[in-house]
Amino acid sequence: MRRSLALWLVLATVSGVALFLVKYEVQEREDQLDLLYRQTLENQEAIRVLKAEWSYLNQPARIEGLVRDHLGLGEVRVDQMVGVNAIPNRLPTVEAISAHSSDLGAAADRGRQ
Repeated sequence: MRRSLALWLVLATVSGVALFLVKYEVQEREDQLDLLYRQTLENQEAIRVLKAEWSYLNQPARIEGLVRDHLGLGEVRVDQMVGVNAIPNRLPTVEAISAHSSDLGAAADRGRQ
């Protein structure tokens, strides 16, 4: 009888301690969940603010005013437009490249002598 009473007492104590530990673990997890929920709400609010700021900063009228104030650009006039053929070719020709390379070779030969 004493053994069974002692066994039940030990089992009750162990289950009480286990229940106590589980209770505090659950409370800690709920606190972590609440913290994550609050952080999620704060991040969503920050995203809304950033989207509003982005919308303001990308207004075409605002950008046009900044360009006018800081770059000094104006509207394009008709007399400023030209055809593609009027744009000079800035790439060197094959003859210019070969002449330049032969000049370099000659200068290198003179330097060796």
